[in-house]
Amino acid sequence: MSARLHLAEPGDADKLLPLIAAFHADPAIDQSAGARAAALATLLHGSHHGADSLIGPRRAPVGYLVISFGYSLEMGGIDGFLDEIYIRPAVRGRGMATEALAALLPSLADADV
Repeated sequence: MSARLHLAEPGDADKLLPLIAAFHADPAIDQSAGARAAALATLLHGSHHGADSLIGPRRAPVGYLVISFGYSLEMGGIDGFLDEIYIRPAVRGRGMATEALAALLPSLADADV
């Protein structure tokens, strides 16, 4: 199975929300479904604060990752940090998160992050 990344779009919310809820359930992050959907909508509509990507096939992603952007003099401008990464438990241990991160780095570099 490929860990190909797809930049998430507004139409991907229905695929992402269950994955995000599953990720948030493990550490018991206390957030309502409405608050989660609103926070996601901000990213899906092109916020300059971050980006969400689907991992795996766009139609049936196996996970997601979120990069949040900031600004750093030390880094020479825009920087990004991995805010969340999640892979469905049934497909963990196959190197998909590592593959997704490796695919992400050139995209960030191309965007001067």
